[in-house]
Amino acid sequence: MRGTAALALIASGLVGACSGGNSGKATTQDDQPKPSSSATGSAKDSAKDSGKDSGKNSASAEAVGARSDLQGFTCDAASTGVWSASGKVVNSTKKSAKYTVDVAVASVKTSTVVGSATKTLTVDSGKTVSFTVPTVATRKGDGFACTPHVTRAAD
Repeated sequence: MRGTAALALIASGLVGACSGGNSGKATTQDDQPKPSSSATGSAKDSAKDSGKDSGKNSASAEAVGARSDLQGFTCDAASTGVWSASGKVVNSTKKSAKYTVDVAVASVKTSTVVGSATKTLTVDSGKTVSFTVPTVATRKGDGFACTPHVTRAAD
């Protein structure tokens, strides 16, 4: 029984750690919180924070691989409800690479994606390419988060 209770406590802590969204406010890569190396707080604290809009996108781990090549990422909603994103991809490999940047806007409470867009870029080794996604989604109101996903393939 104690094992089940411990698993429930850990699971509730993970749910609390993964919640968050930007509610239509500008989100930058620097806004994303840094992960902690130890589990702290109680299940009560995690449950209290779970599902709350932190005003920032959450990060479950430091960026590695292709995700670490995304720099200066911003995503926000205009007063009209149109979400747009921009950033730069810096090729950290020794060969030209094809990057795919997927950007999604989703409900913080349900994780339902309300809009998404994909940008594909070919970036030479050591070079930087800027990108803009003029319309990721059209959705007014609070409770939405905008997140990028980056993949890299050899060109």
